[in-house]
Amino acid sequence: MNLLRLLFDYTGPVEFTRHGSVETSVKALAAIIHQPKISAMLVGSKEDLLVGQVSSGFVKLSRFRTSLKGDVFKPYFYGEFSDSRGTSILSGRFTMQPVWKALLGFPVLVFVVVGILLVVMGLTGLGGPTQVAYLVGGPFLIVVAFGFVFFVKWLFRADVSWLSKRIEDVMR
Repeated sequence: MNLLRLLFDYTGPVEFTRHGSVETSVKALAAIIHQPKISAMLVGSKEDLLVGQVSSGFVKLSRFRTSLKGDVFKPYFYGEFSDSRGTSILSGRFTMQPVWKALLGFPVLVFVVVGILLVVMGLTGLGGPTQVAYLVGGPFLIVVAFGFVFFVKWLFRADVSWLSKRIEDVMR
């Protein structure tokens, strides 16, 4: 399971704290959430928006880019509020949406399985005259699969900072 978290999560567990009740923190965070307008989606706007859902038991936040470019693998913040001696704590993680984890995870799994099979065929001599190609091609497929996922995560690293800043500003 940790390998899947490493693959699909943008960060490990994170916490944001604020003095006061959970109810006050929920209201403050909900106040900065926008609902994107159709006109902003069609025409475009210069400002990115914080969108999502906020309640004491469930928080889902993301950055809405009005330019509509490359939002498939964008990070989402999933978390929940808890209370500790008068301090509200928002704990969660930045990760991909579950549907994209599945859609991206399947080809990665295929590449890894084929890569392992190629290595096994190369080591056991089943590759015949192309045995060396199997021994090189197998690890290459695995590196390409993981490399693609990490490259996508690298492309969206600014969104994690952008989301964190918005949450931190509210949770001060």
